[in-house]
Amino acid sequence: MKAAARESHDVRSFHPGQVYAGQELCVVEAMKMQNVLTAPRDGVVKELLATAGSTLSADQAILSFEEATKAARA
Repeated sequence: MKAAARESHDVRSFHPGQVYAGQELCVVEAMKMQNVLTAPRDGVVKELLATAGSTLSADQAILSFEEATKAARA
C-alpha cells in the first residue's frame, strides 16, 4: 500500500500480522487530516516499511501485504 497524496504524511499506528478484509491497518495523517488505510481483503501484513511517527513521501510504500491463500482461509 502506498500513501496517495502529494504532501508529507505521518504514520501514526500499525497493526501487523493476520488481518481481515476491511480491518484498519494504519492511520496516515496529512495536512491535519487522518486517512485510515484498511485491508482490501484477508491477508497478512508481512513487513512494515515505515514506523509510527515517521514522515512519508508521496507514493512511498508503508507496508507489505500478502493475500491469504485459500488453504489458510479454510
